[in-house]
Amino acid sequence: MKSRFTLLIISFIVVFTGYAQSKSHVPDSLARLLRSATREDSVKVKLLLAYSRCFLSAKPDTALVISRQAVEISQRINFSYGVIRGMNSMAICYWYQNNPRMAIPTFHKALAIAVKDQNADLESMVSGNLGIYYGVLGVSDSCMKYNLMALNAAKKLPDKTRYIKSVSDLGMVFYNKGSYVEAIEYIIESKNYYESNHLLYDLVISYVRLGLVYSSINDFEKSIGNYRKGLQVNDSVKDVKLEMTILQNIGLLYIEIRKNLDSAELYLNRALEMARENHSQETMLSAMANLGNIALDKKEYKEAISIFNDVLKLPQIPNQNKEHAAILVNLGKAYLGLGDIGRAKDYAEKGIKLAEAQKFVTFERTACKILGDIEARKKNYKEALGYYIRYASLQDTLGSAEVKHRIAEIVFQNTLNQKEKENLLLQKENDIKLQTIRYQRFFMFAAGGILLLGFILLVVIVRNNRRQRAMNEVLDQKNKELKELNLTRDKFFSIIAHDLKSPFNGLLGLLTDLDENYDDMDEVSKRRIIGSLKRSSHNTYNLLINLLDWSQSQSGQIKSVPQDTSLSDISKEVLVILSARAEAKHQNLINVIDTESRVYSDPHIIQAMLLNLVNNAIKFTPANGTITLRSISVNGFLQIEVSDTGIGIPPSQVQNLFRIDAQFKRRGTENEPGTGLGLIMCNEFASLLGGEIGLKTGQDSGTTFYFTIPLNPLRGQNAGNAHDLSSKNQS
Repeated sequence: MKSRFTLLIISFIVVFTGYAQSKSHVPDSLARLLRSATREDSVKVKLLLAYSRCFLSAKPDTALVISRQAVEISQRINFSYGVIRGMNSMAICYWYQNNPRMAIPTFHKALAIAVKDQNADLESMVSGNLGIYYGVLGVSDSCMKYNLMALNAAKKLPDKTRYIKSVSDLGMVFYNKGSYVEAIEYIIESKNYYESNHLLYDLVISYVRLGLVYSSINDFEKSIGNYRKGLQVNDSVKDVKLEMTILQNIGLLYIEIRKNLDSAELYLNRALEMARENHSQETMLSAMANLGNIALDKKEYKEAISIFNDVLKLPQIPNQNKEHAAILVNLGKAYLGLGDIGRAKDYAEKGIKLAEAQKFVTFERTACKILGDIEARKKNYKEALGYYIRYASLQDTLGSAEVKHRIAEIVFQNTLNQKEKENLLLQKENDIKLQTIRYQRFFMFAAGGILLLGFILLVVIVRNNRRQRAMNEVLDQKNKELKELNLTRDKFFSIIAHDLKSPFNGLLGLLTDLDENYDDMDEVSKRRIIGSLKRSSHNTYNLLINLLDWSQSQSGQIKSVPQDTSLSDISKEVLVILSARAEAKHQNLINVIDTESRVYSDPHIIQAMLLNLVNNAIKFTPANGTITLRSISVNGFLQIEVSDTGIGIPPSQVQNLFRIDAQFKRRGTENEPGTGLGLIMCNEFASLLGGEIGLKTGQDSGTTFYFTIPLNPLRGQNAGNAHDLSSKNQS
């Protein structure tokens, strides 16, 4: 079962309640001030309200007592400001206590007084909070109504802060309606205001909300980009709740769009660890529920059951119907996976009852599928058919909703494209207007006199000279690059002309000899020539493959396609392929790469590099030598090494190994030919993987070639930003 519901809950509970954050006074200082305030007046009321905010999220019961005291004093002294603010604070306390029966009427009482007093500031504040709370409860119409009310009231205020907050909240209302264009417009308007006024806390919330909207239209890059900007700004804010929210939403983003459960687990576990350290029940609930969903997707049923049962023990679960229904249904699915039909049925029936009552169609549909499977296993085919029919009906309902969502995505993209075109046209119009203004100013200043004209001409000449010098520098750089490209091209054609012509001449000579003297040859001579033809053809084929791979890498045709890869499996396959060559030279191939060694990288590129490096090791190692494959972890990279006991490489030639313009060719221990292209190709491949290639060697002391692969999955996905290693090889 997917966990999309948790993503939305997180956005409401943590992000939507951002208004509760405030720079509260130190509680001890406020307590001293309250003890000294013996009179019941407006000053004491304001102190009480400030004191209650210190306990609002951590101790809502204490905050409720203090807020109620502020309301009682305000009523006795006829201080309506204190009554409205106090009731608003009481309603928020009920909110934190998961008590909507008290929170909603208290909000309404405060709002009625604010409207009666025509206090636009307090009307906007209370109606905005009420709209937010209706959004948390899932009552979308009331959510929209009171957020619009807050926006209209805020328009009357000279200070723009309250208006911008209403704009931001209204953006989330449109988001939950599926109106993504309006949502982004509202959120970006508020983000720009917070950014220009350096309101960092609210800026983080704006980034989180943009991340949510883009995730809903499956735009992974924009979504995670906004989340990361939020984390960056939050480094200054240091708000733990916001950090936990962003970590969770990134984890869910990897589940929903990339289907990368391992990356999702990393972020969700970080959020859960922070939630436990900070006693955040809401984050613990959602993080644990999603980790349980991941275990369920991986078919780790016992682990999923353990997590879901821990979630059910959390105190807020009875008041969270959506999460409660999802956990019950998922428990049914997990027990069914274990074959415990009795418990599976019990939890699925509880889940479907709650889902049906609350109209949670997704969970009701899943529960029907589970119960249908259970009855089918019990051979109660009639009951099973009933559940399957109900499942199909609910599937049609969800399919229709999915179609509407997809249409909304398409409309969003089309609208966004249209707005971009409009913005381009406006930009062109502005450019034309600016250009016209520049001309007008030029003529006005030109009329000022010859001196001013001379000064302008001087400025133009100086600017043109600078521009010309800059252009010359660019041209010089381009010419330098062009010369280097020409050198590379000439070398490449030289390799083709010389290194391909020679083996083909040998092939043609052997074939001519065989053709003309076939009848005069004995069987041994024929087999000798055929063996020579086979070896020459094999070497020529390898040369062609290396030439092709190198040319494709230069033209950008080879792309890295990372995936979860077993290094052990690849290394074994490479040794199997090359075992015949090693046996012919009586060499010992040793593989000490750990069987559990895995990376997130392109397996085909890794195999190509290993084939070249091991093939070279065999070529330059004498008979009875040893070639060893191993891997080690170095500074966030996995380093794969191919060591031999061969003839080594002269130190003076090391710097030429990976350069096409200074190619190093050498024959093997049994006069095997070589072109040097294999190492050049390996250098290109290492860059594609996001790593490096190098070697350790000495004359007659053996050689160890190594290359690195990023261990971090995110670095693996950014492969291609490789270093130039032509001058970094070790000797």
